[in-house]
Amino acid sequence: MGDTRGVRDEDWGGEEASGPIVDEALAAAARHLLDNPSLRVRMGEEGAARVRQRFTWDQVANSTLDVYERLRARRTLPTAAEPWAVTA
Repeated sequence: MGDTRGVRDEDWGGEEASGPIVDEALAAAARHLLDNPSLRVRMGEEGAARVRQRFTWDQVANSTLDVYERLRARRTLPTAAEPWAVTA
């Protein structure tokens, strides 16, 4: 898994994010779902449950607060030369 600008990528089996391999894999996955209505229903229900569990308003608020706390902890005392100095 990777994180980019706060967005977590799910593990897609090591496939690249673009190109013919992904296009073929995506087409094969779409065909598989089209051929398996019960799988579509199950995956939809599981996905919805995952969203309800992982993305509650409490979790969103706590995650936002964590970001603010980390940013606040990184801030150095301001100086006249650099009034908004932030440590790395």
